Amino acid sequence: MSQINDSSDSDNTTAPTSSMSPSPSPYTFSQMWQSISKVIDKESEDNKEVISDPIVILGNSYDEVEKSESAIKSRICLTYRFGFEPIPRSLEGPNPLYFVFNPSLLPNIHNIPRIVDKSNFVTDVGWGCMIRTSQSLLANSYIKARESKQQSSLENETDIDLDTDKFDKQVIDLFKDTPNSPFSLHNFIQVASDSPLKVKPGEWFGPDAASVSIKRLCEKLNRTDLDESFPKIKVLISESTDIHDSEVTDIFNNTDTSALLILFPVRLGIDKVNSYYHSSLKHLLSLPQSVGIAGGKPSSSFYFLGYQGSQLIYVDPHRPQSTNEQTDYDSYHTLKYNKLDINKLDPSMMIGILVKDLQDYNSFKQSCHNDSNKIIHFPKEKVVNFQSQSNVASEFINIGSCDLPPNDEFINISQESQNSGNVDGFIDLGNEFSVAEEEAEDVEDAEQDGCENENEIENEIENEIEIIKEESPVQIEPMNQITDNDDSRVLTETESTDKIEEYESI
Repeated sequence: MSQINDSSDSDNTTAPTSSMSPSPSPYTFSQMWQSISKVIDKESEDNKEVISDPIVILGNSYDEVEKSESAIKSRICLTYRFGFEPIPRSLEGPNPLYFVFNPSLLPNIHNIPRIVDKSNFVTDVGWGCMIRTSQSLLANSYIKARESKQQSSLENETDIDLDTDKFDKQVIDLFKDTPNSPFSLHNFIQVASDSPLKVKPGEWFGPDAASVSIKRLCEKLNRTDLDESFPKIKVLISESTDIHDSEVTDIFNNTDTSALLILFPVRLGIDKVNSYYHSSLKHLLSLPQSVGIAGGKPSSSFYFLGYQGSQLIYVDPHRPQSTNEQTDYDSYHTLKYNKLDINKLDPSMMIGILVKDLQDYNSFKQSCHNDSNKIIHFPKEKVVNFQSQSNVASEFINIGSCDLPPNDEFINISQESQNSGNVDGFIDLGNEFSVAEEEAEDVEDAEQDGCENENEIENEIENEIEIIKEESPVQIEPMNQITDNDDSRVLTETESTDKIEEYESI
């Protein structure tokens, strides 16, 4: 009040008055409002959060919380839903009733009639979080691809619809929980069920299943009649975390694509991410090509958008929302976000990188080289890895220590030798799933071409066996009935095995 009093005294000295005239107002309404505004602004400035480290969100750095929150809200976030069109359960899969009493559904207990169905899944609560975070990563890939297309259009002065809100809704429509939506929960499950992994409704997705589902669904969408302004995204999966220039060049030169989404389904440790990879993970999130990471904690998946210091920033899909006939587009955005110390991050995850052209790819590659990124590699030549059929179902193999610091405890797990010890961390370098996927596609092609020769092959094998038996000087008998011709005693199991091997060699 002292400033106001000083102000009024000054007014009294400059405004001449007569003894009969009324006393002037100490200050005008405008002056009073300015004084109040100054106090409010000062309190707001005092209460403003001090940022010690910049906040990084999908390649952009912010020095104010408000700006970072605005960036988070602009991104699409998919969460649990209930009341969507039924997904029939598999007789060999989980029962939908197992998930009815999940704590996440308690706030929606009044919607029990829309949740309980013993024959169908009408909610993904309890099992669909990896699908939701994968959907979020893919949706924001389309947003980023659109932004790149807009920027290119402005530079080249070509016509393109710049209505970002309209495009945002177009993208969300692709992810609505109906069988007709290209990237719906229903279709993610369908392609995963048809894949070599045979993931059933109600079963938890892993990074491999998520990445293959994204690839197949994008390929299917690209074959439809899309609007010319809508981006066409091509997907490349690298389980080995290796990227080959020849593959990327071939995609951009020989396919009609607006952007290339590179997915890395990796495992960066045993129980937690090894500290050796911490800086590399943050580096990938800081790149302009980043579209985030789907991963999190054991049995929970989050969508990681960025970081601040050692804290990773993520949005949580474990928030059930109702599926309504009238789409609530605001429900696909959120201001709520959380932080997780990088030391508590689960090692299993799917990393997403989106490059718009070869120049952008080379920029991404150069940045990885400059930062000595320990996760992504760019070998000069592609090495063909021949895996035996017995290892196709294996999830992670060939974990090498060549790139790791000499003082850390790492072991080399390969097909030739299996060592025991304290495994402190490793990268998923297996590409068995690619082999399995290729074999499955080969089988499908063979069936379509009418090449069904199983019965003929079996008959040929049986005939060969009969010929061998007839020509063999000894009679092959079951193991427990084989006797030694010299003393007619029953052989031991070891001796029987030796005899069988001898007979088979004959």
